[in-house]
Amino acid sequence: MIVTAVLCIAVALFFLFSGGAKASDTVIVRSESGEERVSLLEDRCFSLTSHGITLTLEVKQGEIAVVSSDCPDQTCTQMRPIGIHNGGSIVCLPALVEIRSEGRSDGHDQPHAVAY
Repeated sequence: MIVTAVLCIAVALFFLFSGGAKASDTVIVRSESGEERVSLLEDRCFSLTSHGITLTLEVKQGEIAVVSSDCPDQTCTQMRPIGIHNGGSIVCLPALVEIRSEGRSDGHDQPHAVAY
């Protein structure tokens, strides 16, 4: 019992001090028009058109999300935001758009979900 408690505390301290959940303050937005780095430090909304589909992206409080899209299934609008503290990626396959956290080298930047 004591060994388990000590192990749990050690793991918690490791993640607390190693920045285990921290990502970057920049995301990479890749579409048919190329690749763009977007800062998560300034709140804003912007639109992106790729393969005839328009996505509206919102940067708010250090996170980015797809808030609206012309894509047929709207899966990309239902994905959780990614950002400074949680990393990850958002993908819209109909538009061939990928939004991913920059700077992760530990394998945690895999897609959370894929929109078909």
